[in-house]
Amino acid sequence: VREMNRLGVVIDLSGASDETTRATFAVTKAPAMFSHSAARAVTGGPAGSNVPDEILSLLGANSGICMVSFAPEQTTRDGGAPSVTAVADHVERVRDVAGAECVGLSGAYGHEADTPHTAGLEDTSCYPRLITELLDRGWDDAAIADLTWGNAARVLRDTEFIARAAQQRRSPSTVTIEELDGARR
Repeated sequence: VREMNRLGVVIDLSGASDETTRATFAVTKAPAMFSHSAARAVTGGPAGSNVPDEILSLLGANSGICMVSFAPEQTTRDGGAPSVTAVADHVERVRDVAGAECVGLSGAYGHEADTPHTAGLEDTSCYPRLITELLDRGWDDAAIADLTWGNAARVLRDTEFIARAAQQRRSPSTVTIEELDGARR
């Protein structure tokens, strides 16, 4: 994790176990991300798929970002085609727990043709429907701008800044995987 910070690699924790995520947050100096996750408190979901509130709180402290997925298996309890309202519920839960600066959007398009899509969000041309839903819920223009790009751009900038500082303080790691495995035993 420290070497990833030094190199400027954004650490993506989508799919990682809660234990791995906690361990990463304990070490990383750079903001981490969940590239395609949703809020476990809204619809449940297996570990690694959706993020529990405890980890969303750690994400907030880390100033990272959760890019809310539109995938049906993540945004509904039954795996059916979710609605714009269901996705907005996840966006708001991430915002409420992690903070407004820690939420973004991750529509999953272009995978398999027979994969169901969110009703009303079948492709990127439908994003205005989600934006309208959030505006109707009281989001202001600045919050929408951050949600749609500002928060993700900040994570990239902060990661690069931390990498440049780390590169001035220390040289590349020379530890091998074999050495790490030996140290764990």
